[in-house]
Amino acid sequence: MKKLLSLCCFILFALAATAQDEGYIMIDGLYYHYNDYAVSLCPLPDGEYYKGDIYVPDYVTVNGLQREVTSGWTRSIFHNCVELTSVSLPPTFEISHRFQNNPQLEYIHIRGEINYSNSSTGLEGINIWKVKLLVDEGKLDYYQSKSPYFLFHNIEEYNEPSAIKQAALSNKLGKVRYYNLKGQEVTSNNKGVTIIVTESGSTYKVSQK
Repeated sequence: MKKLLSLCCFILFALAATAQDEGYIMIDGLYYHYNDYAVSLCPLPDGEYYKGDIYVPDYVTVNGLQREVTSGWTRSIFHNCVELTSVSLPPTFEISHRFQNNPQLEYIHIRGEINYSNSSTGLEGINIWKVKLLVDEGKLDYYQSKSPYFLFHNIEEYNEPSAIKQAALSNKLGKVRYYNLKGQEVTSNNKGVTIIVTESGSTYKVSQK
């Protein structure tokens, strides 16, 4: 009987521990759902909407663990964000059905190389004649032949320091530190690859000329 009670207590404790590792968190002005498996960007709560220039990082730190950011299953992330002007996204982020009613959106920047395909119908909410798709240096041919991204009428390489990043740093991320690839602290004007670390633990990599 004691063994059975001990086993039940262990199971309940395990379930409670699992439940505690799931929830929502705001980091650097972005709202995420997290669990044991992933961290997904979500629409802002309380009737708020993303606006201006948004930089979605590749990773965020939740409960002391660095986790990869995805678009998850929530399709309405950027729906009705009428003041959204630009978005920089990691390659894990699916854009299909995530945009709708974004009249001020100028461009979407996808960093790196995606590892999935979407149907062309996923771009229905994006003005593919007006909105530019920006891709990393050397990725132009890849995205011009990748569905549904080849449907954008304007696809360009983006190899300059991110204007999105700079806006995000100045407006939302608070104090930041800059490092080179050797781990040495540098200034914000460092030439070459610069690692940016925010006070919340988020990290970004930019290439500056």
